Amino acid sequence: VCLLHSYVDPTHERATAAIVARDRPGLYVSTSSEVLPELREYERFSTTVLNAYIGPLVGGYLQSLAGELKVRGHGGTLLIVTSSGGVASPERAARFPVHTVLSGPAGGVAAAVHVGEQLGLHNIITYDMGGTSTDVCLIEDLEPPLTGEQMIAGYPNRTPQIEINSVGAGGGSVAWLDAGGMLKVGPRSAGAVPGPAHTIEVHARAVAENQPGFARQVVATAGAKARVGAGTLIAAGAVILEGAEIPPGSLVAGLPGKVRRALTDEERAAILRNAETYCGLARTHAAAG
Repeated sequence: VCLLHSYVDPTHERATAAIVARDRPGLYVSTSSEVLPELREYERFSTTVLNAYIGPLVGGYLQSLAGELKVRGHGGTLLIVTSSGGVASPERAARFPVHTVLSGPAGGVAAAVHVGEQLGLHNIITYDMGGTSTDVCLIEDLEPPLTGEQMIAGYPNRTPQIEINSVGAGGGSVAWLDAGGMLKVGPRSAGAVPGPAHTIEVHARAVAENQPGFARQVVATAGAKARVGAGTLIAAGAVILEGAEIPPGSLVAGLPGKVRRALTDEERAAILRNAETYCGLARTHAAAG
């Protein structure tokens, strides 16, 4: 719920939320006057929509987590890291989950500040490499920079958050060729659920096996072959090249797993050419220290 001047007077937003709660009990409702009581309705509305979108998922997860901890006899206090590097109770995090969307990288920065204090280092550049990105943060005098100008999938998120920038691909990023044959790295990622990699990318006489699960694409190049477990769901738009073995019971976007084609000579040459260039760059960088 987002009304034009609710950052000044939230009465009507609260009344609207109360009507929704009365007529649609159980529906997750967010009001912009609670999430982001600030001027500029577009950014406030976008942030509130993000909050409402992830609210049911985050709330259900936190409820499940708290219940499981209780069953296992955990007597401590459960706190959830926020995007600003602070912490919140599970109840507040479930009510305002948009404040936690960058909590993982923010937790790394907060830990770096703590380590810096212990070591007497006041100016730090953090390097946090995950599965899909490499995130960095410049810390001056042990004060992480805060911002309210970040975007999530193109949508403004104006909640307070540590200013962290993605400068590269992550450990699970997948190398691929665009329509012009140029080598790209990311944002596609192998990922985990946890378990076998979602994406199987096989090169030069390598063999990869995946247990039943979810595969975004199955690629076999330069004489290699890729195999997926029976029952694997392969996403729409996946490119299944010659050499991939798709067993009965696998699905390609809901259809039997029979979609495949051979590498063209141009694709094969581009893969090998780009691989050689990439390896040459890696050797040059290694030699340079």
